[in-house]
Amino acid sequence: MASQEVEAEQDVTAHPGLNANGEGSRKRLTLIADRFCVFAGEKQILHDVSVIAKSGSLLAVMGPSGSGKTTFMNTVSGRMPLTSGSITVGGKPVSPRMRKSFGYVTQMDVFFPILTLRQTVEFAARVKLPDSMTEKERRARIDGVIRSLELEKCMETIIGNFMMPGLSGGEKKRANIACELLRNPDVLLLDEPTSGLDSSLAMTLIDLLRRWSIKENKIVIASIHQPSSQIFHVFDDLLLLTDGHISYSGKRSGMVDYFESIDVPFHKHWNPADFMLEIVKGSSENKHHIIEQGARFSDLGQLKSLITADSSRALLDQGAGGDGEDADEVNGYLEKQGNGSSVSLGHVNPAYEEADGKANGKADTHLEMSGPVPIEYVDDDGDERELSEVTRVKWCRQLNALTIRGFYLARSRFLSVFPIIQTLFVGLICSLLWWQITRTEEHISDIMGCIFFLTTNLSFAPLFDAIMSFHEDIMIVKHERRAGMYQIGAYYVAKMATEMPLVIVMPFITLTLVYWIAGLGTGVEYVPFVLGILVNAMACQGIGIFVGLLTDIPKANLTIAFVFMMFSLLLGGFFTTAIPVWLVWAKYLSFIRYCYHFTMLLSMRSSPNFLCATTLRSAYPSCLNGTYLNANNQTTFPSSEIIQYLPDQPLPIWANCLVLLLFLVLFRVAGYLWLRYMKKV
Repeated sequence: MASQEVEAEQDVTAHPGLNANGEGSRKRLTLIADRFCVFAGEKQILHDVSVIAKSGSLLAVMGPSGSGKTTFMNTVSGRMPLTSGSITVGGKPVSPRMRKSFGYVTQMDVFFPILTLRQTVEFAARVKLPDSMTEKERRARIDGVIRSLELEKCMETIIGNFMMPGLSGGEKKRANIACELLRNPDVLLLDEPTSGLDSSLAMTLIDLLRRWSIKENKIVIASIHQPSSQIFHVFDDLLLLTDGHISYSGKRSGMVDYFESIDVPFHKHWNPADFMLEIVKGSSENKHHIIEQGARFSDLGQLKSLITADSSRALLDQGAGGDGEDADEVNGYLEKQGNGSSVSLGHVNPAYEEADGKANGKADTHLEMSGPVPIEYVDDDGDERELSEVTRVKWCRQLNALTIRGFYLARSRFLSVFPIIQTLFVGLICSLLWWQITRTEEHISDIMGCIFFLTTNLSFAPLFDAIMSFHEDIMIVKHERRAGMYQIGAYYVAKMATEMPLVIVMPFITLTLVYWIAGLGTGVEYVPFVLGILVNAMACQGIGIFVGLLTDIPKANLTIAFVFMMFSLLLGGFFTTAIPVWLVWAKYLSFIRYCYHFTMLLSMRSSPNFLCATTLRSAYPSCLNGTYLNANNQTTFPSSEIIQYLPDQPLPIWANCLVLLLFLVLFRVAGYLWLRYMKKV
């Protein structure tokens, strides 16, 4: 007798909030969808769908392909607009703020393929877990989720894609679920969570989700296409859809009786899930009959009356040894343990082990489940609890997390052998072609050509790299933004910061080599010369960012960028000097022109005098007048005359620098505004 009392006390300790009778005092949370309809264009996808989902139970949304399961999940999660009807949680209409308490595992697993699973999960923890959580608690939460989903062995494996081997499909799906479970959402939605998993792992996952919903008193809704018999018997409630209409909504244990009551007999040796899918895919007359009879579930009042017992009561009947029909349906899958006070789900009994993060008195830092499953939670006076308030992580913390991830992503490009080869090749070719250019009138075009080449070469690469970089990111960023993981401003600033080294380091090496080898100036002009071209490269990156966001078609963006670059190149002041009068205005739109003039003015500013031409008639007055002679009694002319007699007169150094900075800021701001307000990411 004493030992039984000790066991009861241990059970209560293991599950805070439970009394000695196995009852809990926690209030239930209820999600109610009332006659909501969804249209895609002019086509109606969902017709008067009503369903009730309660915390502590697992609701399965089932139906054949094309029945509207994913549309239902997208609508409840807020990713598709609701045409009519309502969705309430805790008695209140769901608002965008309330949906921050929702977790949604989409059917498509969207990750950066070159990141490891550890980097992916740690990023999710940084942007989802509250600022008040310590690093130790955050680690404990991550470890608990990873252990529960059996992902320990692949933490250092990259996510991968069809070109890079990495995680398997099942591991990606579990990684997707792990990122949502980290936040411990009040409502967890999962679209086809078992796709890509073998039957054993799928069973483990569904069992884990149901246990989590019971222990944490959460709502779990999962769309399942065709579950095994074992998985089917883990569900508490079912919503069966046929062509967007309700075929059945209610207790899983009452599904067979319902279909028999409408003269659709059940084949007793079939998996109930297979039977259900077969009958709704039958003849058109049979389908029409099922949809017509299922219309009763669209009425919320009738639906409430049809649901006579909650999901916990069914579990209580099984666990307490009751003679409910569920105990017979499972065919030995559920086994009673000991005195019947606990339930073990066959060969899978995942333990949510408690890590050492229980310090500081926070028991909800990570998933935990040991000992018996809580049998029943009883509402306090029938009151509904509200969604837990989700505190958004501070902007600076989001920026920090995004910057860390951005450097991980940029590292592979930065350390790639190809940029190094390109830098060395360009530096070598330029050094051979323009080795210590002689300061004579005949070689002025060589100096100008070298400066113009450096300007254009270091403009093309950052522009086109930025276009492709944002195209690769945009789908994942949209997915993460819909999940409310971070603000778009934090992502944009982090993207700018992490892309900056790619625009600076390699071009800096090329510029340094060519500047000294070609003899483009003195040590005084070296720093502003290099800075001018690097600012121009960063301005080009900003242009690439803006152009890359204009459309969702990479070829279209590349075409726009190519046309713009050709326009800037031809009007840059080197190839064309005799511009038609009616087109003169266009040259001021060429950003290359300002960088070219800026660097040329610097190179010529303190340059020693040039030797006059000896084979041809000189074009400069100082040579014709013999004004300047060097130590060898050779006629020379100052470099200022080169600038003075250019057909296209440049702006002053400060003005060119100002315009480059304007290009740098203008296109980056325009990119952010386009990303936020036009693309609405």
